[in-house]
Amino acid sequence: MPASDVARHFDVSVRAVFKWVAAFYDGGQNALLAREGAGRPPKVSPDQLRWIADTVRDRTVVRATGQRVSVQMLSAVGMGGQLQFMLHAGLVNAAAFRTFLEQLMLGATQPIFLVVDGHSIHKAKLVSEYVASTNGMLELHFLPPYSPQLNPDEQVWKSVKERVAKQKPLDKISLRRLIQGALERLQTLPEIVRGFFRHPDCARTI
Repeated sequence: MPASDVARHFDVSVRAVFKWVAAFYDGGQNALLAREGAGRPPKVSPDQLRWIADTVRDRTVVRATGQRVSVQMLSAVGMGGQLQFMLHAGLVNAAAFRTFLEQLMLGATQPIFLVVDGHSIHKAKLVSEYVASTNGMLELHFLPPYSPQLNPDEQVWKSVKERVAKQKPLDKISLRRLIQGALERLQTLPEIVRGFFRHPDCARTI
């Protein structure tokens, strides 16, 4: 089953599916088991937790939309601390990826070597035709199968997700605004972007 179908079935990102597969290849079935988080011992006893749960269920009303919202993000990082990104509404397809490449090439004075995973959109005819049209100014280099964690750009997604999650966006408009703000913030912090290349997983590809 394609990773995109699995992602839709479990309502997760394609990146998450690739991480599951990579974990399975590294550690087998046990690598996919849920683990208890590390940290201080709980201050609340099981009986107290049950009382809290019963109180919240019986006496509290939480108003929310009940909808999951998402914004698709395309980004690329350079070892000098550069970061470029594009936000996209809807599923990212070959046309959207080509648009991102066109944006990436604007004003480029030196060849760009872009590391991507083996997703079908990265190998689509629409994309390969555009790459060929750059006359060597753009090259795509593909990661080994099931190893997206080797790409430093994964750390951009992780950083943005952690920052945005803390602010609890309620709708797509606020989610998009927070994601864009987090990415624009990273653009002003090249030392952090350079640090993504020193991540233990990414360092093996440099």
